[in-house]
Amino acid sequence: AARLGADCIISHHPLLFTPLRSVLAGGPGGLVYRLVRSGVGVISMHTNLDSAPGGLADRFALQFLPSVTGVFGAEPDRPDVFYGRMGGIPPVPLSALLDSVRARLGGPLRYAGDPARTVSVLALLCGAGRDYIDEAARLGADAYITADLGYHAFQRAVELGLAVVDAGHYQTEQCAPVLLAEAVRRAAPAVQIIASAQADVIRFHA
Repeated sequence: AARLGADCIISHHPLLFTPLRSVLAGGPGGLVYRLVRSGVGVISMHTNLDSAPGGLADRFALQFLPSVTGVFGAEPDRPDVFYGRMGGIPPVPLSALLDSVRARLGGPLRYAGDPARTVSVLALLCGAGRDYIDEAARLGADAYITADLGYHAFQRAVELGLAVVDAGHYQTEQCAPVLLAEAVRRAAPAVQIIASAQADVIRFHA
């Protein structure tokens, strides 16, 4: 950002997930140190961008749904804020849904469920959605598209009769830079924007 002459970085994920004990050039706070020395500001959204009307959750869901007809995954301390979206689609085999997810998001998929099973109600939550498997099933979803699922999460979904698709954390959130750029252009048309082209850092060995 400093090399490009940027004054500010606007990001989805925050710079810090754990507190820093110090900000030194060579320590864990090295990136913060570089930002301060370079005079580059940072504004991060994360879950408030996910849940906002027209935010990342809506943008992600509308890649697969004609419209959003329900929400789920409330924030524990704010019961009116939801991270997940639901809606109906024309009935298709799970295998066809998997093809659609792969075509739209790229990257390898992990899933559980019968590929021949018909699905018509989708639950979607970008990023880590393992905590909402039971709720998605209870609300009547046939399939749940999310990311960061462990073995026991897949196992739980199978027990509930819910097909689940782990499309990857980066893949489910990769529209964030475009969404943020659009918001800045609407709010400040005169500001020059350089959208990030960062790729997924995770690699797969075939």
